[in-house]
Amino acid sequence: IPMCTVPLQAPELAVAELERCHKEYGMRGVEIGTNVGGKELTRIGLEKFFAKVEELDMLIFMHPIGTTEGDRMKDHYFTNLIGHPLESALAVGYLVFDGYLERHPNLKVLFSECRIGWVPFALEWCDRQVAERAPDPSAPLSLLPSEYAKRNCGFTFEEDYVGTEMMKLDWCNLGDVAIWGSDYPHPQGTWPDVSIPIDKMFEGVPADVKQRVLWDHAA
Repeated sequence: IPMCTVPLQAPELAVAELERCHKEYGMRGVEIGTNVGGKELTRIGLEKFFAKVEELDMLIFMHPIGTTEGDRMKDHYFTNLIGHPLESALAVGYLVFDGYLERHPNLKVLFSECRIGWVPFALEWCDRQVAERAPDPSAPLSLLPSEYAKRNCGFTFEEDYVGTEMMKLDWCNLGDVAIWGSDYPHPQGTWPDVSIPIDKMFEGVPADVKQRVLWDHAA
């Protein structure tokens, strides 16, 4: 899928560039980070940008770049190991609880290189908070967070044995939102011997779930 990038720090220019790339070059997606200069995507005046993405039926490919908690994650490759899932969880949380997925029901967001083992826990915990706490009048939600995620989001992984084990559980709908990718050409990816980890990860996973995660969701 051809994708463009846009200057999110200038919302009006971002909308104009998105339209230009879509109309002149046939771009079908836009790649962005999980924040802009450490500020949440839902709180820097990007409402028109998200509306235009939805209108043009483009995909948002969201790739974390490090983390806003960089000072605490300087060592041990923590910016990737912990930072990527953390940044993705924050981004999906703000999209849900700030009402962006409520107002833009046809928006499609793919969270890349974030792994998936954390996703069921995070969404279930958010569902519980919605059920137990008083409704937030600033962003009324008609669905549970997990329902928004299933409708609007996807999460990619390269090699996540915890995640694929959870796909075997009847109560876990991780197979509805997970998408496998090789992460080529990054060194932590599984290319070129992708069949080895795939065969190992998906052993025992129901055939229909495997079909969705490896092929159907990406298509």
